[in-house]
Amino acid sequence: MSSSINLEQSWIMAIQDIIGLTKDGQSEKINTLESKSQPNTTFATLINSLDKIVILTDIDGFIVEASQKAISLSQYPLEELKGESIQKLYCSLHNKQFFKSTWTQIQSANKSKTELWYQNKHEQIIPVAQTSIRLASTEDSLGYIVHTIEDLSTNIASQSKMQKLAMCDHLTSLPNRLNIIQKLRDEVAHLSVSNKKCAVVFIDLDGFKKINDVYDHLTGDHLMLAGVKRLQSVISNIFLGRLGGDEFIMIYPFDDLKALSSLLDDILAAFIDPFSVQSHELFLGINIGVSIAPDNSSDPEVLINQADMALHAIKTGEKRVQFYTADFLHCMQRQLKIEHCLKQAIETEELKVYFQPKYNLANYDIVGIEALLRWHHHELGVVSPDEFIKIAENAGLIVNIGRYVLKKCAALINKLQVEKKVCVPIAINISGHHFSQSNIFQDVKAVLSLYQISPQFLEIEVTENVVMMDYDIVIDQLTHLKALGVKISIDDFGTGQSSLERLSKLPIDSLKIDRSFILNLSEQPQTQAIIKAVLSLSDALGLNSIAEGIETQSQEQFLRLNNCNLGQGFLFAKPICEEEIIALLNNLSSG
Repeated sequence: MSSSINLEQSWIMAIQDIIGLTKDGQSEKINTLESKSQPNTTFATLINSLDKIVILTDIDGFIVEASQKAISLSQYPLEELKGESIQKLYCSLHNKQFFKSTWTQIQSANKSKTELWYQNKHEQIIPVAQTSIRLASTEDSLGYIVHTIEDLSTNIASQSKMQKLAMCDHLTSLPNRLNIIQKLRDEVAHLSVSNKKCAVVFIDLDGFKKINDVYDHLTGDHLMLAGVKRLQSVISNIFLGRLGGDEFIMIYPFDDLKALSSLLDDILAAFIDPFSVQSHELFLGINIGVSIAPDNSSDPEVLINQADMALHAIKTGEKRVQFYTADFLHCMQRQLKIEHCLKQAIETEELKVYFQPKYNLANYDIVGIEALLRWHHHELGVVSPDEFIKIAENAGLIVNIGRYVLKKCAALINKLQVEKKVCVPIAINISGHHFSQSNIFQDVKAVLSLYQISPQFLEIEVTENVVMMDYDIVIDQLTHLKALGVKISIDDFGTGQSSLERLSKLPIDSLKIDRSFILNLSEQPQTQAIIKAVLSLSDALGLNSIAEGIETQSQEQFLRLNNCNLGQGFLFAKPICEEEIIALLNNLSSG
């Protein structure tokens, strides 16, 4: 942007308001500029005539102009400031979330004031009060924001406040990383005297990225505060700090492992119910990794890293708490290797799509197919989907994988239609990340158009937990898919946190009973009761019921006698490659 930004008359009034020029002869300078203002009067001319620290940014926070006083404070030459985000001047103690929330406040208010720390080019930290006001937009711009900065270095009260800020998280007021490390160091040093152990509990609250993307960061902030409040209601006076983002550390000295386990169970239970935030009902997922001092280490940084490793070892659908063991280092190395190889596997089509038929349990006709992904790597060997799908989600690769499977299935449907062979719906399991990071409706619509296939032969499977965690996002896209003619199924039903009221509103065709229930069918009588209840619910809602993982005749007989419509599993057929599924369907056609 040009440094010769012409001054609008309203801008001069706004600047006069923000600087509060009623003394020191400054108002006289403004009035002089007002009276002599010409079309080429510039912002630089104005601010450099004032004895003030002033910075002009565009609406997104990128610096356009700075006064000589601002240059002196920052120690950056003007050319090194222009075009940079004003965040360049914020102290590194302020995390990205601080900048986002501060800037959201600045953008949404006509005038705002924030106390924070600046950090100059020589890394000197300076407490400041930053007052910001929006200037009206013009034909050439969406508007600017002018900031006046007051140096608080000599203000003792401000220094005390800034010292507190250095040790506390801006949004939640919880102890920050520096404070956490110091507290953990003190607790570990005291263990030899107390004869206790100390649990470092790494808590990850999952779901904020989706909330921020779909709603806004202000909603995310309110949800964060509600989550912290709920955590504190469970742990009472136990130390809790925020590492940053959605990551928290609880430090818990203990001498009874049962007490620790009970506390962790209480924390998990507290996040079953949704949060009511700004008229939205929102869920937060929670995962917990735990390391123990002095068993695992006595170094605070190492203990936190170990708890983080334990956290990342948790697999989707399994228990939500994991304690660190020495094996995790090897696991982390393997995960990094898988992530690296997975990127290449997508590009080289090393991932193979297999197909498992679904059978009508009344007459054993093939009525559908489920697409399943398989990966055999020349170094890693066979990598299970349970392992690589979670890694793909964390690495941001899952949307590309979902699109890859969509195209492979659409190509098969097209081939069957062109050759006038028997064609049945192919079901594809879609990750929750595909709903939040992309638009599955648009992706499916594009594939239908590209391969010229009928939507009735495509079925989207989404897990129960994905629906409940991201209800508003998912139901919107599923509704559009249903209107398009695509079939919808809820996968792994019975393992999540479904609200029956919400379930009844979903635009779905089928419920799939999770394989874990089928596996325990003969051993646990209560499992039989659960399956009967799910089948009754499915029938009452007018939905197809599908049982997956059928391996024995006794399982199949129980399901058939209780009116389960469809089934799949090794009893009928294992997942087979494309050539084999085509041959199987050809046999049906010839028969």
